[in-house]
Amino acid sequence: MASLAEERPRAAHLADVLKALAHPSRLRIVAALCEGPQSVIGLAERLDLKQAIVSQQLRILRMSGLVAATRENGFSLYGLAEPRLRELMTCLDGCRRDATPAVAGTARGGKSESSTEYRGSANSTEYRGRKGERE
Repeated sequence: MASLAEERPRAAHLADVLKALAHPSRLRIVAALCEGPQSVIGLAERLDLKQAIVSQQLRILRMSGLVAATRENGFSLYGLAEPRLRELMTCLDGCRRDATPAVAGTARGGKSESSTEYRGSANSTEYRGRKGERE
């Protein structure tokens, strides 16, 4: 199996997965769904979000193939369509700002030589490397 660094299509697919998760509400929804299927109402109450927002974010997660819906007693229950999301969420939960010295240094306002900067919304992100070049 070739490495991810050598496989553009695979890298593009994984980037799409990360884009689908790149919103705080969607991350929280997926984290809640890691514990089992839930309804929109249940998610809205648990996450203290409006039902319309939960529905909108679930639509994005469904369109990306990460979440699936099933009907039960007249209600839609949402669950993970990709079981390995549990592992990814565990990994992401371990990515804390104070986990490494380089990251902790940037949290205090400093920049390391290899620092990167992301600007834009979740739908339109512009990447800037060390010297401001676009990729």
